[in-house]
Amino acid sequence: GTRWVQRALEEAPNDEARQLIVERIRGHVWEVVQCPHANHVLQAYIVTTKARDCQFVIDEVLARPAGPALLARHRYAYRVLQRMLEHLQQDQMFPVIDCLAECTAPLAAHRCGSFVMQHCLRYGSDAHRRRIVAALVPHVARLCRNNDACMVFDVGLADDLPDVRARLGQAILESRGTLAAMAHTRRGHSVVVSLLQL
Repeated sequence: GTRWVQRALEEAPNDEARQLIVERIRGHVWEVVQCPHANHVLQAYIVTTKARDCQFVIDEVLARPAGPALLARHRYAYRVLQRMLEHLQQDQMFPVIDCLAECTAPLAAHRCGSFVMQHCLRYGSDAHRRRIVAALVPHVARLCRNNDACMVFDVGLADDLPDVRARLGQAILESRGTLAAMAHTRRGHSVVVSLLQL
C-alpha cells in the first residue's frame, strides 16, 4: 500500500503526476499525518515536490486551533512537521513556526515536540530562532533536567547567530545549579560540553 505510493511519488516524472497521486489526501491531512503508514506518503510528497504545491498541507494544519503544536506532540505527525520545516519555504512556514513558538517550553520538554523545536532552531528565520531561545530562557532551570529539552538546548548552542548562542549559554550559566544538574543527565552532558566549547 503506502510503500508503493511512496515509490510512485519518488519515481513520478513531474510535479503534476505527484499531485494526481496525492489528490485524495487533500481535505484529509489530519487523518493522514496521524496514521502510522500514511504519514510516510505525505512526507515523501513534501520531499519530492515543489514547496508551493504543499501549501494545502500548511492550510489544513493551520485550520485547527494550535494545529502545529498538536501535530508536534503526535508520535507520527511530528515527522511530517520536520519534513515541512526542511523542505518548504520559510515564508510559507512562518505561521506554523509562530504557533510552535507560542508553546516553546512544553514542546521542548516533549518526546516528539523536542525534535520539532530542534528543527525550528535549524530551519527557522533569525527572528523565530531568537524568539524560541527567548521563550526557553525563563524555563532553563526546570528544563535542564529534561533530556528532550537538553537536545533543544544543544541545537541552540550550536546556532550560527552569536546572540542566540550567547543568550542561551548565559541563561544556563546564570541559573543556579543548572550546569551541575545537566552534567549528570544523559543529554545534558553534551550541553555542558557545548557550553565549554563556546
